[in-house]
Amino acid sequence: MNRQAMRSTHRFSSRPAELTLANWRHPPFNRWAFRHVREIVPTVEVKAGAPMPSPASHRLSSLERSFPLDGDSSINLEEFLLSSDVDGIVVLREGRTVFEWYDGGFGPGMPHLAFSVSKSICGAVCGILEDQGYFSSSDAVTDYLPELRGSAYSDCLIQHALDMSVAVAFDEDYSDPRGDCARYRVASGWDPATEFFHERSTKSLLTALRSNGDRHGETFHYVSPNTDLLGWLCERVTGLSYGEVLSQYLWTPMGAEHGASVTVDGEGISRAAGGISLSVRDLARFGEMIRNGGLVERDQVVPKWWIDETRKNGNSVAWSRGGPNPLSELFPTAVYRNKWFNVGKSVLFALGIHGQGLYIDHESQVVIARVSSRSIPADLENEKLWTKVYQHLALVFGELRPAQR
Repeated sequence: MNRQAMRSTHRFSSRPAELTLANWRHPPFNRWAFRHVREIVPTVEVKAGAPMPSPASHRLSSLERSFPLDGDSSINLEEFLLSSDVDGIVVLREGRTVFEWYDGGFGPGMPHLAFSVSKSICGAVCGILEDQGYFSSSDAVTDYLPELRGSAYSDCLIQHALDMSVAVAFDEDYSDPRGDCARYRVASGWDPATEFFHERSTKSLLTALRSNGDRHGETFHYVSPNTDLLGWLCERVTGLSYGEVLSQYLWTPMGAEHGASVTVDGEGISRAAGGISLSVRDLARFGEMIRNGGLVERDQVVPKWWIDETRKNGNSVAWSRGGPNPLSELFPTAVYRNKWFNVGKSVLFALGIHGQGLYIDHESQVVIARVSSRSIPADLENEKLWTKVYQHLALVFGELRPAQR
């Protein structure tokens, strides 16, 4: 099968004439759109400071061959990357690039929408701000955002929002045109107003959400607006826009190679839950910083105590109560803490729809960042395969010695 035949979406060298705010996330337009979000949706810039150079990359011949999965099945890595609509992937081992691959038309310095990997970035920013005394995760949300009194968030803690355990009536169904996610996309500026939804304000949506009748903290309930609330919180306590917060507290200190951006609604509120566009190299750089205990060279960017707390804590009972759902099927024994999936003794994982991922294996010292343009938002079977591919790549590269690089 040739490369072009394996693609599920088309390539465009310039903006397709038929692309609109209503169809930009759907094939055949999504591949171009996910790389050019700033030309479609309002955004704010996330400035980088003095960049740290990326190390030279190497492509190992062993990865061109097939490797086993389950039973008698096997997979060829390059064919799998193509069939999975991967746009770019970077693998680091102890901070050094051991594998880097891009589909035609995409490259190291190009931005790509990270979708819900943005949540894990927001979690790290909250850890930085908490460490600097702006708030405590045990504080009530309404201590800082009194506008949310009377909403589902009126009696929840910041930690509940970080752990997706807010008892809020919201169904994260990406396919229902009359559902909560459709309303959310209109409010955040990602979709035009429809016959069902006209509200163009993330704040108004958050204040209108109501309780589902449960108690906060007892059940894992994945709700994207919880993270936009945290982005709003970051703005409130610092007096900066979320883009400025990202730049000042994360992007510049970690030595990002390229600038980034984050989408905003009509009132300038950022979509912290899924609106960050960044280069895959900087996504890998972010993951390596987390793997390295928050250090970049000798500078502590993300507090080590927060990373340790993220890795060691989490409510397994809340996770089990939150199923069954696609996430519990993908990660049966996971816990969710501070916007990260803790999927094993040594693995932290950030996941985004349409095939975005950041896999951090502390044991093998391997970080894998990928950005994709899958046509299906939540492709469970493909993500199940990816969990095995991540494990294989961590095993292969984790066994490398310096002389083999």
